[in-house]
Amino acid sequence: MSSKVQHNKGKIRDNALKALVKSDLFRHKVERKRKGKGSYNRQEAKKWRDGFDTVPPLFCLKRGSSRRSRKSL
Repeated sequence: MSSKVQHNKGKIRDNALKALVKSDLFRHKVERKRKGKGSYNRQEAKKWRDGFDTVPPLFCLKRGSSRRSRKSL
């Protein structure tokens, strides 16, 4: 092996190739499914509510309340 690879396993004693294969360099990458069974993510299901929790009080006025107050003056 001519190139230096950091294997994070300490000092290599017996077999350099075996130590390299067991290192993080050859670790499997787990990909999440995007569609179908197993793709459900509970945290993503709650994200749509975040924008509606902080509604400014301006939009919470009762319908037509501002018109009545103007006519009574």
